[in-house]
Amino acid sequence: MTKQAQLILRDTTLREGLDVPNVVFSLAQRLSIVSALTELGVQELEVVAPARVDDDLPVASAIREQFPEQQITGLLYAASPRLEDQVRRTCSVLSRVEVLVSASPQRRPFEFAEKLSLLRSASSVVARLYDDFGAGFPNSSQVTVDQVKQLVSVAVESGANRITIYDTNGSADPFSTHRLVQSVVETCPVPVFFHGHNDLGMATANTLAAIMAGASGADVTLNGLGDRAGNCSLEQIAVCLHTRGYDTGIDFRLLKRASESVAIASGLSIGPLSPVTGAYIFSQESPGHLENPSLFYAFDPQLLCAERLPGGADE
Repeated sequence: MTKQAQLILRDTTLREGLDVPNVVFSLAQRLSIVSALTELGVQELEVVAPARVDDDLPVASAIREQFPEQQITGLLYAASPRLEDQVRRTCSVLSRVEVLVSASPQRRPFEFAEKLSLLRSASSVVARLYDDFGAGFPNSSQVTVDQVKQLVSVAVESGANRITIYDTNGSADPFSTHRLVQSVVETCPVPVFFHGHNDLGMATANTLAAIMAGASGADVTLNGLGDRAGNCSLEQIAVCLHTRGYDTGIDFRLLKRASESVAIASGLSIGPLSPVTGAYIFSQESPGHLENPSLFYAFDPQLLCAERLPGGADE
């Protein structure tokens, strides 16, 4: 496969990771994670949650001071009564923001026409201080493709230069994800991103489907941290894309170290059967595999500076 244009893996470990029960990162741990992600080659970090703007902004400021070249971004609720104040306060810290309007009729505003109106007015507020902003649509996988495309059209008309499609409850499958993202990409003149949750174990598959459908980037977290069952794993999708000829800019030699550092900081260990970074990923127990173990690897261990473990991970 011919190499594609470099994709953007937008890491949201410092946002989604804090939605995991009992996970709390100190400022020092957050800065250490940012350092690991920056060394890894991650181009953009989403660190401000729309429900924690006041708490996350000082952290974003500390990151900005220590890593001035890193792209630091955040999310804002379009329906927030404090939107204007939040935009004013974030513009000197964040590289860009994304305004969120849920596509679901079960989340406010309930009427679809009101969602479009809210999107226009919120975009107008953001555009006063941000030349570079996007729009994101939670629950996109729970409504019709036509509704998502209408939201996208209004967002672009209102100045958004990036769109994010959210599978908020993790209910999508790779086939429906591909159809949705492909349909949006076909008519959308700005980059489209995908944000997948792992409730049914398909976050990585759905993210791959979105990228194969034309998405320019995706949200990821180290070790798949995130709300409920987590999000698309950075390490899994990065290696998956690499094996298919996509360029993510990731330095794979540092991937396992970054994964292990987040495991320590979060207190959530990496399971031995975890894809890509699990302890057993290159072990061989079956006698039939030992003659030519490379036939049983999805990728070369040398990509991660790892070695085959003949006879099992403990030998």
